[in-house]
Amino acid sequence: MATQSLGKIFVVEDNALNLRFFSDLLQLKGYEVTGTQDGNNAIEMIRKFMPDLVLMDVQLNGVSGLDLVREIKKDKYLGLTKIIVVTAFAMKDDRDRIMASGCEAFIAKPIAIENFIQMVETYIKKSE
Repeated sequence: MATQSLGKIFVVEDNALNLRFFSDLLQLKGYEVTGTQDGNNAIEMIRKFMPDLVLMDVQLNGVSGLDLVREIKKDKYLGLTKIIVVTAFAMKDDRDRIMASGCEAFIAKPIAIENFIQMVETYIKKSE
């Protein structure tokens, strides 16, 4: 018997190990997860998947994750999608710039697993 997913999460992360880690961790918690390492195709893939939550890395090959956040928030189909930025950049100026992009929250790398899961749960619930 198939169990029902707790929600759909799309991960945009150019580091293959991080992408796999986030995906495996979230799938173990009961979420339906997919993702990409390619920021250039991310918007199109997100549109097809229609996630409840997007986890977005800031530094991607060839494109800024913050530019993708702004693009998602302007999109008529995706604009209400919750986005959490996951980044190694967490200085005060970085935080201000990240939040100004339109995301709901950010998590600093390396992540603390319990806090990460708690934040995901919070924003999945807010998207219901």
